[in-house]
Amino acid sequence: MKIEGVDRLLSYPEFSDVGKLKSLLGLFDQKEELVTMVEEADKAGVNVLIGHENTVGTMNDSTIVFRTIRVDGVDIGAIGIIGPVRMDYEKVIATINTLTESVSEMMRSAKNTLGTAKPLQLEEPKKVPTDTDGTT
Repeated sequence: MKIEGVDRLLSYPEFSDVGKLKSLLGLFDQKEELVTMVEEADKAGVNVLIGHENTVGTMNDSTIVFRTIRVDGVDIGAIGIIGPVRMDYEKVIATINTLTESVSEMMRSAKNTLGTAKPLQLEEPKKVPTDTDGTT
């Protein structure tokens, strides 16, 4: 799990309470709850869990918007945004959709490219002729 942009949370009044922010940041160290939330979510589209809809208690004043990344029917990860309840949902959902579709397409392309690549053929080293006195 990769987490970026945590410092941006400080710009929202909802996270000015040090105790609430500390609880939320602690969640990033204890990733199991987030992973479980993603695993139990709808795999077909964007998931929006607002406030008390979150299964993670420390996120009662926050929203998480995420979508699972699937390649050929297999979940390979998820992309999400955690922020205040009053976030711009339309913009966040559009961003999540664009990112997950792009990553999925890149992964499919890479898989197809690797699947059709020919194995590397190593040639036998060429023997260098030597003179009878042992020099080349």
